[in-house]
Parts: sequence; structure tokens; C-alpha cells
Amino acid sequence: TQQITIGGDHICALVENGVRCWGDDKDEQKKVPSLTHSRQIASGDWHKCALSDEGLQCWGDNEYGQCDVPANLSDVRALALGESSTCVIDQEGLKCWGEFPS
Repeated sequence: TQQITIGGDHICALVENGVRCWGDDKDEQKKVPSLTHSRQIASGDWHKCALSDEGLQCWGDNEYGQCDVPANLSDVRALALGESSTCVIDQEGLKCWGEFPS
């Protein structure tokens, strides 16, 4: 195991042959998309994102658009997820989407 991340009631691990998730699956957060050479994973309460050769992919709860990855990302270097939000740092700087508390 190379990395582990914990969400609401589920866990995902970055392992040698991809990403594996277990626990509660009410929002299909265990339904990992096809990923090649995953490098980083992160968890929100009910959504997950992984950075791989395919770019950034997110899955699980998308009630606030937190899994809707913008098409204009380039060279994502880091990612972090909140309860219902997703943020990345790419070559242009910080970009975030989803819902943010006021």
C-alpha cells in the first residue's frame, strides 16, 4: 500500500495495481473508475478523487458538483477534498469546485 485515505464511512488505498475502496457504498464511492498508474488519492466525506495517467478523476457523491472535474486542468500537482468540495493545484495555481461553507 502506497497511500490511504478515509472518508465518511469508507476507506480507499493506493496499491500497486490501482485503487481499492471498501466500507459504505451508498454513493458508489467504492466504484473506482478505470485508472492507470495512479499517483495520488484523496477523500471528501462521500467522494473520492485520484490522479493518474488519465488525469484527475472523481467518483461518489456529486450533489454539489464536487466530482465535475474542469476540462481546463493542466499538470495537476496536488489535490485536497473537503466535505463537498474538491481543490487542486495545477500549473496555473489553485482551483476549487463544489460547495464551500459560508
